Amino acid sequence: MAERSAVVPTGPQRGTGPEPQQAGPLRVLVAQGERADQAATLELLERRGHNSHLAANGRAALAALMIRRFDVVLVDLDLPDLDACDLAGAVRDNLPLAARPALVALGASSGPPDRGAALRDAGIAACIARPVRADELFPILARVAAARAAEHAAAGDTVDLDIFARFRAGLGADEGAEAIVDDCIAAVEHGVARLAEAVGAGDAETAARACHDLKSTALMLGAVSLSEQARALERSYREGRSPAVDLAALAASSADACQQMRRASAR
Repeated sequence: MAERSAVVPTGPQRGTGPEPQQAGPLRVLVAQGERADQAATLELLERRGHNSHLAANGRAALAALMIRRFDVVLVDLDLPDLDACDLAGAVRDNLPLAARPALVALGASSGPPDRGAALRDAGIAACIARPVRADELFPILARVAAARAAEHAAAGDTVDLDIFARFRAGLGADEGAEAIVDDCIAAVEHGVARLAEAVGAGDAETAARACHDLKSTALMLGAVSLSEQARALERSYREGRSPAVDLAALAASSADACQQMRRASAR
């Protein structure tokens, strides 16, 4: 079976459950042949804040993968020049494991019964039906984001430095840009302090608001794991349940993330 960095169920699926919470911002390459499908998929991704890039065919997708790093590739099964399985083989042959994106095939809702096994063997992480729907796509992206966060954690990284670098680049090169970065990092620290104060006072509503602000700021900066911890805590406080994350663990994650971001800013 082909080696791959993220594995989710393979086989055309139609979701029936509620729409999942948003995954962290991912870099998504879309390789679809039909213009209507392209437009619909890109709109879906961009509405959720993902960074999307379009490739009109399989060879264009492979060329893009050679010069840019992507987290996910959505690729039609039946592209005429380089189909999903061929693209998976090219990725396997040309990219190291750590740089390989999760490949998601887009196909008809029905197909040969052995298609799922063939796709898995080719290195396809999942297959969903066209046209792409939010309730099918976003659970997969959430799994990819979680796997990416776990990989960073295993490597000792609490911040996705690619996201942090894009945030800094988006501010431009003027004198005030670094001050904005510093303010945002300080906002993370302030958010944790505000959360701790609210928890100490037994104020679940303020704690939930502090978590909401913290998860958004952390996600914007690339502190994906911290953002997910804040998201879980926010839900706990809003639903009146016991905290899903230990506050001390969140504070430690915040301290590590802020330290890593400051080191990156100083380079």
